[in-house]
Amino acid sequence: MKVRKGFVSNSSSSSFICEISGETFEGRDASLSDFNLVECANGHTFCDEFLLADFEEFKSLFEGEPPTFDEVNVFVKDEKLSQELINNYKEYGEIDDDIENGYGIPVSFCPICQMEKFSKSELISYLMTKCDTDINKLSVEVKAKFNNYKEFQEYLK
Repeated sequence: MKVRKGFVSNSSSSSFICEISGETFEGRDASLSDFNLVECANGHTFCDEFLLADFEEFKSLFEGEPPTFDEVNVFVKDEKLSQELINNYKEYGEIDDDIENGYGIPVSFCPICQMEKFSKSELISYLMTKCDTDINKLSVEVKAKFNNYKEFQEYLK
């Protein structure tokens, strides 16, 4: 079984995994927006239903007159990034293309970055660090404790 995180491309097919729900999405020549997925500036990929604020309302600020700093910063919560977004809009007349398409969205929208939701892989890494172990040590322990895979699976239930 392949373990994939975020975006994986193989020829013209694309696969994505929501780091929160674990749901997988696959398609030909697909992008995040084809599956209602977004990726934050720290690289977390997740279903847009988990966004912490109204992303469409945020994007609508960049239609018409340039938004004020306060209008942008209430969503972004990062003064430098807020100003960069406003300056970019003033110069080019549109929001950043990547952000428009769900890539590199501000971390204030990301439930993982804001520690409201967690990815399994990061929780496992945390637990391994907390228990001062690694995959090899854990594998040896599991092999010693269980006689077969069925016993191991029953323990995990």
